[in-house]
Order: sequence, then C-alpha cells, then structure tokens
Amino acid sequence: MKGVYERVFSWTEENPPLPGCSASQELGGRALGVTAFALGADVGVSAERYAGDQLYLIFSGSLDASVDGVGALTLRKGEVLRVPSGTLHSLRAPENCVFAQVYLKGEGTMENIVKEQVFNLAGLIPAQPNKVISRDLIDTEEVTASLMSMGEGCLLPPHSAPGDALIIALEGEVELTCSNVVHTLRKGDSFIMPSGAIHSLKATKPYKMAIFIERSK
Repeated sequence: MKGVYERVFSWTEENPPLPGCSASQELGGRALGVTAFALGADVGVSAERYAGDQLYLIFSGSLDASVDGVGALTLRKGEVLRVPSGTLHSLRAPENCVFAQVYLKGEGTMENIVKEQVFNLAGLIPAQPNKVISRDLIDTEEVTASLMSMGEGCLLPPHSAPGDALIIALEGEVELTCSNVVHTLRKGDSFIMPSGAIHSLKATKPYKMAIFIERSK
C-alpha cells in the first residue's frame, strides 16, 4: 500500500475539502484500491463504470449517489454503499465531504456486503462485553477484509498479517502496539501496517474496526 506506514492518521484532517474542487489521493496497492476523496460543496464526479465492485465509506459530510437501475441514494457520516462492477453511477457532494473509495483490482467480488443499499458499516457487527467478534466482508486470493468488535479490556495477542493491512477505527478506542510502539486509535482514525509487522491490540473502550489486507505474493 501507499502512504506512511505505522502512523495514526485521520482521513478528514489529512484531506480537507477545497471550495469548488475535487481532490484525491491513492493509498492502495497491487490488488486493493483505496482512494481518499475530498469534495467541496456542490462538486461531483461524473458517471462512470468500473471493472470491479466499489465500496464508498463516508468520513464527514454527505454524498449523493445516482446509481443506474436504483436511483438517488444519500450517504452520511459512517455509512457505506457497495456498487457492483459494471454499474454506471455518479457522485455529488451537497456539502463538503470526505470519503474513501475501496475496490478490488483483480478478480473477485464483495459478495458478503449487500449491494446498492446505504447502511452503517459499524452496524454490521454486534459488540458484546468480554468478547472479540469478527465478520468477513471480502475473501479473495489477493484481498481479505473483515469487521471486528472488541469488548472493553479485550486483547488480541501479538501476531502478524500475511500482507499490508489497513485498519479503520469505526467506534471506540484501542491501543495498537506495532513494532514495539504503542499507538491510540479512535473513531475515524486509520493505520497502515507493513506485511509481517508484529502487532497487538487492547480495547480501552468498546471498539469496532474494519481491516483490509492485501496478501503478499
């Protein structure tokens, strides 16, 4: 993946919308596309079709999507929309908006994510005291993605991922120890870990996250 490894970053703070402009930054890698977008109010993205499924996740503001065969949909902070491959769709921000576009560059689909409906991503996974719960979203030969919730005080012992990993904090707070350095992630924060980096997690408050892994060749 592109971007700075092993550093907490905020999508909204690092991608402030510019009046009348669309700005984007690619963070993805070989198999997983991840683009940070910032749209000024009343700025749009023209209708396009993509070869792979697209997932839009809103970090601030709101976004209007016009999806062929479905009609107009509005996404607000914390909400997501999956648009299937080959589906014509356009975007427009009625107000300043920061969002991520996540997509697969190779074969495979996001079949575990409901398509063409707006929903809250954190709401897809329950949270229970003293439990760690996970739910798979994407599982292809090159990319995996899942949701995870951790009750306050729950731990994930030191381990490593089979490829570069992007964490997006959806709710709560967690202490992430990576390469012997402790980082605190709160709602809206993200963190990129290089393949093989030893890391552990401790939920200091009830916590939910999405994690995307691009498997190493």
